[in-house]
Amino acid sequence: MLVPTEQLNVAPDYSAKLAAGEPVPPFETIRLHKDGRRIDVSVAVSPLRDSNGRLIGRSAIVRDITERKQAERAIHDSERDLLERTSLYEALVTAQSELGQILILTEGSDPIYINDAFVRLTGFSAEELKRLDSLFDLVPPDQRLPLPSDLEQRLQGQRTRSFETTILAKDGRRIELEGTDLRFQAGGRTLVFTLARDVTDRKAARRALEHQVTHDTLTGLANRRLVHDRIESLTTTSGRLPFSVVSLGLDHFREVNDTFGHRAGDLLLQQVGLRLKAQLVDGQIMGRLTGDTFVALLPGVGESDADRDSARLLQSMEEPFEVEGQALDIGASVGVVSFPDGGKDPDELLRHMDIAMSAAKTSRGSVVRYHPELERGGANRLALMAELRRAIHDNRLVLHYQPLVDLRSGRLVRFETLVRWEHPQRGVIPPIEFIPFAEKTRLIRPLTRWVMRSALRQWRTWHDAGRSFPMAVNISMRDLIDPAFPDEIDELIHEAGADPRQLVLEITEGVIMTEPARVMEILARLKRPGVRLAVDDFGTGYSSLAYLHRLPVDEIKIDKSFISAMAGDVSKSNIVRAAVDLGHSLRLEVVAEGVEDTQSWDLLTALGCDIAQGYYISRPLSAAAAEEWMKGWSGRAQVAA
Repeated sequence: MLVPTEQLNVAPDYSAKLAAGEPVPPFETIRLHKDGRRIDVSVAVSPLRDSNGRLIGRSAIVRDITERKQAERAIHDSERDLLERTSLYEALVTAQSELGQILILTEGSDPIYINDAFVRLTGFSAEELKRLDSLFDLVPPDQRLPLPSDLEQRLQGQRTRSFETTILAKDGRRIELEGTDLRFQAGGRTLVFTLARDVTDRKAARRALEHQVTHDTLTGLANRRLVHDRIESLTTTSGRLPFSVVSLGLDHFREVNDTFGHRAGDLLLQQVGLRLKAQLVDGQIMGRLTGDTFVALLPGVGESDADRDSARLLQSMEEPFEVEGQALDIGASVGVVSFPDGGKDPDELLRHMDIAMSAAKTSRGSVVRYHPELERGGANRLALMAELRRAIHDNRLVLHYQPLVDLRSGRLVRFETLVRWEHPQRGVIPPIEFIPFAEKTRLIRPLTRWVMRSALRQWRTWHDAGRSFPMAVNISMRDLIDPAFPDEIDELIHEAGADPRQLVLEITEGVIMTEPARVMEILARLKRPGVRLAVDDFGTGYSSLAYLHRLPVDEIKIDKSFISAMAGDVSKSNIVRAAVDLGHSLRLEVVAEGVEDTQSWDLLTALGCDIAQGYYISRPLSAAAAEEWMKGWSGRAQVAA
């Protein structure tokens, strides 16, 4: 860098210090840039020594302080002596050393000095900025507060004021600033010194973090925390207007995960979230609470409108979802609660919403509104479970037996055992009223073992009387993931002196897919001594083609929903035909459930189905009635008659 002629003899004479090898204190001077500009610089010279301490040279550090000196000169024009007494001079020097700091000196609304950092940030030249009526012109209209543009007025008599604001750059970018205005007097003039920094990235990172805390990472929808907070806000808002909360839970979602993998499950959830959100209007919120449960918050929507909106949400799920080339027909169940009748605070409303959802899940594909009777029903079910425990212990359950027959010959193939509870006050309680709840508790284990022991004992009784027909028993998910279950079955078979080949265990397709690896291990152990295995309700899940060929099963039972609709629905008839062909291709016997008329019998026979079960043959019977039925059964001729 060149030294201007007039500066040649201005720098202090430090030759003695340099000769002595002493450091030279920093000094300020002027240098010439290549383009002819004069640059203010700060120079510091230090001695360089070798490892023995000998002076071998000198190093000089030159810092460009042009911008600082310009600011100093601007301040000096406004009575620098007063500025120094208010310590602003020191603040300016310190601020200039911090990268990216913005410095503005203003009188009223007119900028006197704008540093290069602000020019670089906004993209405007200093001249363009000074031509503005006020720097407030850079603030977006939607961000402007009803405050005067004159900074002196904004300070309202205070010496300092902190602020946050947003400005527009020349290219339209929004820039967020935070800083401090400092008012001072100089030469009878009131000036405002503004020190600010660009916090756009920091604010964006904060917003991203806040979004992550309040939104579901998979779907981008509101999470439970945000839904809870919004409900709390609605319940405490002045006026406390009515609003509703709608919960939608997917049916059989676990089967999608187990069959197609968690990636497919995640993609499905994302699509469901988008479809549900599209049903809402401005001001309404769609969230995801847990795995397959979504929630819609509907401000200002009372009970009647909420029922309509809930039906619309449920209807939106009827169209299949396309996921990685698979068309997934996903059902859903909906629970609804409205404020204030359905709850007074967020926790109560969400709890009541869950109760309504649980009730809807029992019938699937329905909308259930919360009402207090649902909770009383829950308490009644808990009491019922306690009574069921005692009934198992006191042997107050009974088994009924429904025959399965060969479609070609009419020969009796076996009996399926169905448990009934003969309650002393309520009479006979059907299994649908207690088995689903027993399955959600550890009570299903003793219940399954009671049924198994009773069925094997009845088999032994009939076997000793010369009537030896296999017994079929339904087993639950909890049984199939219990490592001790196969050994317990062996013990019960030996206890009854039964032939393991005379026992058929029925497992629903959905249960098999709950934990495929563990389930197949248990099935293999059950199969080993000769027990037969049947897949029940075949066709209602997603596992058919993906896992059936790997399962150690002997037969499939086509769900009665296909059989009952087969005669009047060609598509259902084709599904039954495909299931029969699939079963036979895998060397499995095929059973049709729900056979209730001659037409179904004939169609199934024509399709090559092997075995039939249903009211057309017989209702479930007590042991005594089953014995009478066996005596009188003469095959298809009796049915046709």
